[in-house]
Amino acid sequence: MGLLLTLAPTAGAATFCVDDPACLTAGGDDKATLQTAINAAEANGDTLRDRIEVGPGIQNDAPFTVDASNDVDIVGEGTGATTLTRTGVGNNEKFLTIADPSSTVSDLTVQFNASGAGLVGIQTAGVASRVAVTDPSNGTGRNGVVLNASGATLRDSSVALSRSTSTSGVFQPSGGPGAVSVERSQITAAEGISFGNAINVVRSRVNARQQGIVGFGSAFLDQTTVQLSQAGGFAVSAVSIAFVAPVAANLTLRHVTAVGPGAGGGVGVAAGCHMVGPGINNPIPAQANVRDTILRGFATDFSGGGTNCPDGFTNNPSPANISVAYSVFDPSKVAQSGPGGLTQGSGNLNVDPQFADFAGGNLRLVQGSPAIDLGDPAAPAGGELTVDLDGNARTQDGNGDGAAVRDIGAFEHTFVPPAVDGGGGGGGGGEPPPAEPIEITRALSLGYKAKKDKFKGALRSNEPACLAGKVKVFEKAKGKDPKVGSDKTNAAGKWAFEEKDADGKFYASVPVKTVPAGTCPAAKSRPKRVG
Repeated sequence: MGLLLTLAPTAGAATFCVDDPACLTAGGDDKATLQTAINAAEANGDTLRDRIEVGPGIQNDAPFTVDASNDVDIVGEGTGATTLTRTGVGNNEKFLTIADPSSTVSDLTVQFNASGAGLVGIQTAGVASRVAVTDPSNGTGRNGVVLNASGATLRDSSVALSRSTSTSGVFQPSGGPGAVSVERSQITAAEGISFGNAINVVRSRVNARQQGIVGFGSAFLDQTTVQLSQAGGFAVSAVSIAFVAPVAANLTLRHVTAVGPGAGGGVGVAAGCHMVGPGINNPIPAQANVRDTILRGFATDFSGGGTNCPDGFTNNPSPANISVAYSVFDPSKVAQSGPGGLTQGSGNLNVDPQFADFAGGNLRLVQGSPAIDLGDPAAPAGGELTVDLDGNARTQDGNGDGAAVRDIGAFEHTFVPPAVDGGGGGGGGGEPPPAEPIEITRALSLGYKAKKDKFKGALRSNEPACLAGKVKVFEKAKGKDPKVGSDKTNAAGKWAFEEKDADGKFYASVPVKTVPAGTCPAAKSRPKRVG
């Protein structure tokens, strides 16, 4: 007699929908709140990677928490469409916590709408991309994003907090394991980025009051700007520290432009030692390696110091050594306390770099700048970025002499040939004035091909990076307009998707997004009658 075996069905990864009709149409599982969806994903099994799609609108029931080992991707409709917030919270609350290092959150806004202190927008052990953290109330005691695990990353995102109150844009706790990263993001806060062990900041913009990128341990900065609005602080600083085990300060700057407020100064780049605890009996060195960097508007361009760090046995101060090459700074603005010092390599300049608009924050180089084509003449080594902060090719012939050499600073200049005098005695000739930064624009079109049952259109912009986006088509209706479909644009901004027997009045929209060149505004097509 044979045995009849009954096998339990094998569960698979699930998609959960929160206020998202299109997600439901695609077969997702409807959940009333984001936290309910997160709990359902956890109940679906720790080894499965689930997806939660959050529709447009405001989720006003934060805080939300993803526990460790709950692999999940939380995806909104865009930073201009999906918002997580809550009113009336207490102190020390986190609006969104992701404890699982493999989980992600993307395409949404976290907005502070409360008066509590010690609030955190997003605390993640994983990756947050295309997110925005905002605070319309300009409150105090805010931390935009906390990266609290090795590999935690903020990417293609923005944090916009008050610079006049106590706020921190991005924060890594002291002693956190491994390095965290900020990539292609814009950070505005009183203290821009604070790190407690190790951080990489790549192709990002930091606008702070007195503290730009500061902390304990190591920091690697590449193709990045730091702007301070008030004197008395540090643009970039790392210090060694030890209580139980030593953490040495190690700064690496490549193609950084850091500017202070001018009058009253502050410090551009600092490396030193903070303090040591009992039982630490050896000096803890600090070092900084700086290349292709511009420092401007500081009372002190470089500062090295270790007199605050005598070791616990011999009372010897810790050395602080800084090396700099192919950079723009003032050698008379160097301060050193204790052993160590500044070593100058090749190619340093003490000149006005000639920014397009220093007061207005446009730190691109104008044509004729002495920083053009005078960076490190060596080609970018393996692993180095080959584009600048704007995404332009890093090595160009910026002065028109026929040789392509990288510029100094975060931006690479594209040479504009002089205007040619066509005769007629009216002048002409000579170099055109530098172009003013343009306002980014976007326009969206919508059409419908009945024979092919297809919606199609194009996204247009004067900024190439803004041609990318997810276009959604909605049908005009009484009450909430239902979404009928969506498609991501191609490299030319074109999009299309099939929709049979469309009949009604439709429009297309694309949400706001942040790119290295600035903010791509949301766009909406004109309504179109179909059928």
